[in-house]
Amino acid sequence: MPDVRAPARVLFVTGFDQGALRTLEINDLEYLIKPISPENFASALRQLPSTPATSRPDSANPFFCYDTILVQTDAGPRFIPLAEISAILSNGNYSDVILRCHRKYFTRRTMKAWEELLPPGQFFRVHRQSLVNLTCVEAHRRSGRETLALSVTGVREPVGVSRYGLAALMPHLPVTAA
Repeated sequence: MPDVRAPARVLFVTGFDQGALRTLEINDLEYLIKPISPENFASALRQLPSTPATSRPDSANPFFCYDTILVQTDAGPRFIPLAEISAILSNGNYSDVILRCHRKYFTRRTMKAWEELLPPGQFFRVHRQSLVNLTCVEAHRRSGRETLALSVTGVREPVGVSRYGLAALMPHLPVTAA
């Protein structure tokens, strides 16, 4: 897929009316659902804004836990359901997105950008280098008085929790974690 650069205007045409539409809505893109007539297509083109939409300032965390997000990865653009993301780990100034199935994608999005984008009830910043999907926490164990290690679905190594994040995280851990 080629890069789309500003001031491009994008119109998606899709046969799927569930996950992709919410993602397109969040990303301020226009869309049509198949089948479409030439008249509907021409009308949609005329209705595209003359300038691209900007991010929505009225929404601090625009995504919901059931949404799908478009991620520019090292393997190209990917639509990834948020529920499939187990953890996001810092990789220098960028990040690695780890999926439940152990697949890992490098992305140029920063940890701060991820934290601002993801739903806070589902994703939790446990360390300056780690965000975890709370629904993917399988177990936790204390490594010392003030440290905790999380076993997270799809992540091969335990994810450490910082002293700062420990107290805030404890109420969010699943009851079944051991």
